[in-house]
Amino acid sequence: MRPDPRAVREFVAGCLAGIYAPEPDEEIWEWAERVMKIPKTENGEMAGQPWSSYYSPYVRVIIEWVKKPGKSEMWVKKSSQVGITMAALLIICWFIQHRSGAIGYAIDTIEEARRISKVRLQKWLTQNKILEEMGEDEDDLANLTFYLSNITVYMMGAQSGSTFANKSTALFILDELDEHAFIEGQGTTADLARDRCKVPKNSKILGFCTPGASGMITKEHKAGTQEEIVFPWPCCGHEQALKWEAFVFSTDEFRDLADELDLEKVLHGAFFRCECCGGKLLDHQKLDAMKECREVVTNPKAPPGIRSLHIWEAYSAFVTFGELAVEWIKAQGDKTKIERFVRGRKAEHYEETGGVVTTSELLELRGAYRRGECPPNVTPALYVMAVDIQDGFLLKATKSVFDSAGDLYVIDWGEFVSLAELEAFADIPLLTPAGEMVVQCGLLDEGNDKEEVWRYCLETRPRFFPVKGRGGRQVTNLVATSSGWLDGQQVISYHVDDYRFKWSLLNSLRRKHYSEKRQETIKRVILPANSNEDEIFLSELTNEIPVKTKNKFNFDFWDWKKRGPNDFWDTLKYTLAIRVIMAPRLGMEEVTDPGEHEPEAA
Repeated sequence: MRPDPRAVREFVAGCLAGIYAPEPDEEIWEWAERVMKIPKTENGEMAGQPWSSYYSPYVRVIIEWVKKPGKSEMWVKKSSQVGITMAALLIICWFIQHRSGAIGYAIDTIEEARRISKVRLQKWLTQNKILEEMGEDEDDLANLTFYLSNITVYMMGAQSGSTFANKSTALFILDELDEHAFIEGQGTTADLARDRCKVPKNSKILGFCTPGASGMITKEHKAGTQEEIVFPWPCCGHEQALKWEAFVFSTDEFRDLADELDLEKVLHGAFFRCECCGGKLLDHQKLDAMKECREVVTNPKAPPGIRSLHIWEAYSAFVTFGELAVEWIKAQGDKTKIERFVRGRKAEHYEETGGVVTTSELLELRGAYRRGECPPNVTPALYVMAVDIQDGFLLKATKSVFDSAGDLYVIDWGEFVSLAELEAFADIPLLTPAGEMVVQCGLLDEGNDKEEVWRYCLETRPRFFPVKGRGGRQVTNLVATSSGWLDGQQVISYHVDDYRFKWSLLNSLRRKHYSEKRQETIKRVILPANSNEDEIFLSELTNEIPVKTKNKFNFDFWDWKKRGPNDFWDTLKYTLAIRVIMAPRLGMEEVTDPGEHEPEAA
């Protein structure tokens, strides 16, 4: 078979890259400031202006590293708006003009690779006439692969190892690293990039992203030099980094007469405290102070050639100190917002903290009422039932009431062998301060008898609906619906985020482990005073536990394991989902995220 001349050319050029290429005297960022103007697609407000490292001086550390001799890797744990992707595109533009060989740029999906190529990289090249000055034809800019005279640029998705095959590269860029797939039998994309960079003498691997669930960037960062960006502060000239511990926005000067935080004062006055003289670094001083920034290694034991860097949003020119502080304050009480802030703003890995419910902790949750009775002085906002279905159509159900604040009072529970028995259980009157009530609505696990459950829900609608738990961190909605058809009738099924409702239930059952302030944001679960008489019921509430394990990237994460029957646990999990579904309709305090916090103590 005759080899493809183009493929042979780029392979040989890749092997020779960095050996014979003459290097311009100036740094890449100096070249970019002299030559490159910002395309409109990159930043509409700054379109046509010369690119300047003034707004992100820390990227000089990365850009200068690219030209240093020898093989090396750089792993950047970054926040959302710090300009690292733009810096990577500028590096590619410089390589195209000054180097030979091949470049690989991998991002999570082929669709995103296509977008980066067409909307961003090609705009930098064409609007700055890089190819025209080289005598190249812009038609050579294919959507995903650029075959130019001395260099080939591969823009690729990271889903398949085949996209990395037979590519000897002088530079490999891994964008959105934590979103890359683990490729069975081949490993991570970091491993594949290392294979592709073995031959070129001065090859470089640049990986970066906002920390995600996989923990890959955190792992690579930890193995490297863990460099920080320091700069002299105007108060005394002492060089230091921007650290969360020095971020000041909740002291007395930011509080009103009621000792509540005044968000307007926080927005305009948040600052960083100098570790040397105690002075203040204000937001408007930041950019000028960072002109003299440099990197400092904090892990001197890193292997040779493995560098890493942490850049969080406090360094960004596009977010003020006050905006960061206000966002953090507003996130309190909402687990999703806290997680988003930790990852997207602080550029840190977010990890849940586990905890096991004990029988003694459950007994502390007992209220002043007995099983089958309504708690005194509680007027139910909603009386509900949740059902878990086991093999052989064994039905386990709990009945509960919610008060107007959304706290859950477990009323009764039981096992049943037929839907008729279950309905009779739901119809037992409950005497409340507002009069007698029967179960108003409920969710039935579809289990392995989907058709029978659907038929029963059709017969009793709108009282009962089928439900299914959904697994995986990729689930984005707490509760979703789907529809199907049975006997010519449409059936609405609820799908609940199994992972987050498990954390929610665990948090409520172990609520005492929070600070008093955080306890105010976590809904309570209250059990009958004589619930201790049913050991099976209590044991099933202790049998679902979070266990720290390793994912495919050898990074810690929490998984849920059963250590025994957990059917009544599942019924309470579905009960919390009913609260989320019904709260807006009943005027109850709405819960936007059931997983408010993870326990603070084991």
